[in-house]
Amino acid sequence: MPYLIEKRGSAGPLWFWQPSTELRKAGWRSERLRHSDGRPAATLDEAVELAKLRNAELAAWRKGATTGTAAPAAPPMPDEVRPGSVAHIIRLYKASARFTTKAEKTRYEYGQLLKVIEAWSGDAPVKALSRETVQDYYQSLWDTGKKAKANAVLRVLRILLKFAWDNGHVTHNAAEKPGMVSIAPRLRIWSDEEIDRFVAAADAAGWPCIADAVVYGVYLGQRQGDLLALRQLAVQPDGTGYSIHLKQAKRGARVAIPLHPRAAARQRAALARRTEGGVKAVTALWNDSTKAPWSADTFRHQFSEIRATVAKELPSIADVWFMDTRDTAVTKLAEAGCTVPEICAITGHDEPSAYQILKHYLSLTGEMAAAAIAKLVAHEEAKKAKAERTAN
Repeated sequence: MPYLIEKRGSAGPLWFWQPSTELRKAGWRSERLRHSDGRPAATLDEAVELAKLRNAELAAWRKGATTGTAAPAAPPMPDEVRPGSVAHIIRLYKASARFTTKAEKTRYEYGQLLKVIEAWSGDAPVKALSRETVQDYYQSLWDTGKKAKANAVLRVLRILLKFAWDNGHVTHNAAEKPGMVSIAPRLRIWSDEEIDRFVAAADAAGWPCIADAVVYGVYLGQRQGDLLALRQLAVQPDGTGYSIHLKQAKRGARVAIPLHPRAAARQRAALARRTEGGVKAVTALWNDSTKAPWSADTFRHQFSEIRATVAKELPSIADVWFMDTRDTAVTKLAEAGCTVPEICAITGHDEPSAYQILKHYLSLTGEMAAAAIAKLVAHEEAKKAKAERTAN
């Protein structure tokens, strides 16, 4: 694999993407191969897949280079930034406890947004940022059509400038109360047909663990990251089925959930595949090709390919994401008449905030409205019958 090298670390091998001297002169730099969530490649197979992605970026640049397109500018190193600049404040913030104590996924997401901010104003003195400047920048991001990203960038800019204010680098926060335009949360529920067709397609294509993930998502209501990190040891026999025990990465909530019969059937089949295929992965879900734990990027890519295949015959599925399985799980539970505490016991939400959260996760379907009217009719009939018995 071009530019893939291995170095020895104290805890084992480390994999890097190392460009040639000519490419380094053009602006490309050596970097440790990491997944999109910041995790370094843990196996050679993972390193190869990540190196392929980097090489694809290089190939695209080379095509552009023939027309005079420059190589992507590498971010300046800490000793190359000017004191008091936005880039300098970003480095101070990333070295502070306000950043380092955040969850790994949050650090990665903030890091990506800080790169956007640095590309916009990294060389500018942080004191030069005014409210008008920030508002103009927000409007320019909004005008690109990526409204959620515009809001995310501005939220992180506000946090960054609050850090600068608290540490005496500025006398005010130019991004305080920025007047962001709210965006309606995404709500997309998988239909039963979409679930069945996707699972069947994944099995037929030789990706049963992706089918397992969708079934677990629909019937457990857990986030993709938690499911991909779920250890096999956390899936325990429970009477005639199984239950899972996990600590959610985002909220730290601990949940213990019996598997729905459909998910339990998938688990039994997965155990058989694990034994027959000699799978060594410690996770309950694994890459069917490499037999190693999934990386978020590889899972997302393969999920998209299967979705595209199904969409050829079922166009409605083209806009579903894996994250929508969580919405689907909560809706199924609500349709079944589960109480808020019961739903929280599965999803991991804390009860005081559940009612607000369910405004996003709960789809008010026709089935639920019909069930509500049926309950009202039954109540009125019971009340009427009781009054008649009392009168007699």
